[in-house]
Amino acid sequence: MKSRKGFTLIELLVVIAIIAILAAILFPVFAQARAKARQTQSVSNMKQVSLSVLQYVQDYDESFPMSIYLTNQGGNCIFTLYNAIFPYLKNAEVLQDPSDRQAFNVTGSFGSFGIPVCALSGFQYTGYIFNWCLFEDGVVPGLLAGNQVMTMAAIEYPVENSMLYSGTLGPPPTIQSYLQARTSDLGVANYVDGHARTVKGRKRTGAGSTVTTWDNKQATIFDVGEQSPYSGQFNLWGNAGKRQDNGNWCYRCTNRRNSSGVASGNCGY
Repeated sequence: MKSRKGFTLIELLVVIAIIAILAAILFPVFAQARAKARQTQSVSNMKQVSLSVLQYVQDYDESFPMSIYLTNQGGNCIFTLYNAIFPYLKNAEVLQDPSDRQAFNVTGSFGSFGIPVCALSGFQYTGYIFNWCLFEDGVVPGLLAGNQVMTMAAIEYPVENSMLYSGTLGPPPTIQSYLQARTSDLGVANYVDGHARTVKGRKRTGAGSTVTTWDNKQATIFDVGEQSPYSGQFNLWGNAGKRQDNGNWCYRCTNRRNSSGVASGNCGY
């Protein structure tokens, strides 16, 4: 009879070492692939959101929805942009960023004003924050006096003008918007012409590199790290424009004016 020969201890250790090396090589690749898949899904979400906004604009005389205002329909509640576009989406998951599904608590944060947020089935969190210059705030007594709605005719550069982007909000009274580049220092954004894409973020380091969000989380601050009207800002906030003196990109808010009646922003007009 032939004798059976098994693995020696050395051979077994060599096999284990080879498997460990392959795992060390492949696991980061798998992690990157999963992150890329989440980013692709986020871009798809933002594309759907952009189409829902444009459908709203078409239905409401070329006017964009407001970011937030008080309504008494069905009882006093805070009506948000998300409420406005939801009939065109019909799916709350589209408003969640796959890289951080509980990035910002909309109902908890806006509801801290003492007035409940108008209910949406299955909706509480979002990862996408709006450009407050495009989606103007309405009247919330004791908090916001309200601004005029923005119209499509007021958008000079729709390809460069942001609508929503990966982000979170800081607490009152300033309620700052913060870009969140959640995957490989990339965020996502959609624009007035309807397209959606990734946006390069440049992570801040050192003192002042993090911020406490409205819903008491810690978030890293990212500046826009690509050439655009929003370059160097920590958000995609403003109505895209060009400077009168040199034609460089800048941003402005045509509906917001200072005490002298001059439109705010830095476009030099």
